[in-house]
Amino acid sequence: MHFVQSDGEVNSVTDRVGRSVMDFAVDHGIEGIEAQCGGACICTMCHCYIHENWLDRTGPVSFDELEMLEFVTSRQPNSRLSCQVTVTSELDGLTILTKSDQ
Repeated sequence: MHFVQSDGEVNSVTDRVGRSVMDFAVDHGIEGIEAQCGGACICTMCHCYIHENWLDRTGPVSFDELEMLEFVTSRQPNSRLSCQVTVTSELDGLTILTKSDQ
């Protein structure tokens, strides 16, 4: 998985499948993705952008996630809460664009 910071720095990490993108980010010290609610989908601190080439593979956005994304002022069509994206083997190489000003 590749995390692209707002300054263009790329941090590539590997971990095991079945965890959330947020867990990957927090465990590997990726700036711009926080776990304030611990992955409960009740805040927007883990907001990120999924690279457009990967959107169709990250799974559907749940109703709860859509409601939380309404609070993201910098929301884009590729916005997701990283706590709601579960890493699968199909996401090997996933590119996440982080943003430090949530």
